[in-house]
Amino acid sequence: MFITDNRHFGRHDRVQLVINGMSRALLAGVAALALSGCLPKRPDFMIRTDRAMVPLVDGSRAEIAARVAELEQGTSDGSLKGEARKEGLSDLALLRARLDSGDFQVGDQLIVTVSRDEVQVDTATVRNGKVVSFAALPDVSLAGLLRSEAQGKLQEHLDRYRKEFSLRVNLLTRLQVAGQVTRPGFYSISPDRPVSEAIMLAGGPTPLSKLNEVSIRRDGRLIVKASQWRVAVKSGTTIAQLGLQPGDEIEVAGRRQGLQAVQIIQIGFLAVSGTFAIIQLLNWIYAEPE
Repeated sequence: MFITDNRHFGRHDRVQLVINGMSRALLAGVAALALSGCLPKRPDFMIRTDRAMVPLVDGSRAEIAARVAELEQGTSDGSLKGEARKEGLSDLALLRARLDSGDFQVGDQLIVTVSRDEVQVDTATVRNGKVVSFAALPDVSLAGLLRSEAQGKLQEHLDRYRKEFSLRVNLLTRLQVAGQVTRPGFYSISPDRPVSEAIMLAGGPTPLSKLNEVSIRRDGRLIVKASQWRVAVKSGTTIAQLGLQPGDEIEVAGRRQGLQAVQIIQIGFLAVSGTFAIIQLLNWIYAEPE
């Protein structure tokens, strides 16, 4: 009798061991879910619209050089610290590169309006060698030019071939639109257009789009969060007013898709398999010794 009770007690020990293991696994999963909700939130980035704090998208060469000198002093004398110094160094590298290599890249577009007795409008696309053509004129190079210098350069080029013609240049901003849009990719848009139009250029939202959850990143760094996007769209903020630069990424978040039929079948199969495995384990635990 004592031996039988001892065997029975041993089986219960094994059952308890299995239950304890399953409980620990369940608690670990719950803890992981709880911790995922307690992770630090993204920093509250603000839209940097102060010209002294942005890389002077349409600034003159003198303005950019002055900002470079200011950043060089701030990063060397310790007046910029922590995150401000990190951003200062990033902006400094960008501004130096702009002064050396200019703003224009292959694929950038310019709207060129030539007028005298009649008006002619061309869309000039920067080609290999950073050259453009407009109004049936020979190519002109934009290599090394800043955005602010394009108007004067193209007017000078026009004057060589056509006297008393006036010219106006509208520089488009090339943005990346990603996430839940119909046609993700790079699109050129006029800086005076509302920022929300960038999504329509990409074919508009998909059925899974969350248009209240749109963010903008620059070189992987969040510069406009969803709450700021909502304010910008509501107020009709333009590309220029938001301080966007060529290459910035507008990402449209999406809703999670519901479970598909195949996924439901797979989950059901796993559940049945798991139940069968537990039954087999319990049968092994309670099996009478031979």
